[in-house]
Amino acid sequence: MLPNIWIFDSYTIMVFLGIILCFTFLFIVQKKKKRFTEGEFLSILITACFSIVGGLIFAVLFQNLYFLIENKENYHFSLSMTFYGGLIGGVTIFLLLYFIYYRKKYGPYLLDKILPVASFMICIAHGVGRIGCFLSGCCYGKETTSFIGVQFVGMDHKVVPINLFEAIFLIFLALTFLILSLKDKDKYNFQFYLILYGLWRFIIEFYRGDDRGKFIGELSPSQFWSIIIFIIGIVLFIYERKRVYGKNKRS
Repeated sequence: MLPNIWIFDSYTIMVFLGIILCFTFLFIVQKKKKRFTEGEFLSILITACFSIVGGLIFAVLFQNLYFLIENKENYHFSLSMTFYGGLIGGVTIFLLLYFIYYRKKYGPYLLDKILPVASFMICIAHGVGRIGCFLSGCCYGKETTSFIGVQFVGMDHKVVPINLFEAIFLIFLALTFLILSLKDKDKYNFQFYLILYGLWRFIIEFYRGDDRGKFIGELSPSQFWSIIIFIIGIVLFIYERKRVYGKNKRS
């Protein structure tokens, strides 16, 4: 569609724009609601930077692992990325830093304040990144003759713009979670993010036109991880509901 903007790669520009917006959203909530102390906020910014860098590295490593499993004989290292690899890597780095250092310094309830805002930060960064996929012509859907079809550069047919649909879905979630945080109604933001995105991604993988191979049985790598995060989201939701109920009962 538009692989390059001036002399820069469109996807790279959108990735960095998404990262800028995720921090912008965080600053908005902090300015309006004072969710974190100055020390906590600075610590979150530093940890988020490490998590993002680590997430990008894991995104590349996971995708190369999939390529290696799919075709060992003709494997060549690629800078292609997969979102779930980045999510798993970024969250792992964040949690390690949190439990090793920040939990001792700020107490056990800091994570309760972080997760709701992490949901809209992840969504806006991912959503804008998917616009980069649309501009670059990757992560597209199956061939179609429908009016919604888009013909990307190098194609002789139209495809479903799954990448654009996902961008719209994620940006909508990001704005919804941001509004809930500004209204102090974001207790279940992160749980809903895991549930909704896991379900969404599992379904749209059936309509993907760029084959990413099989991981377990007939499941694509993304469908496998979608099931995992969906289950985690349900478990965390039930746990949080019981915890809230227990507090109300004791009070």
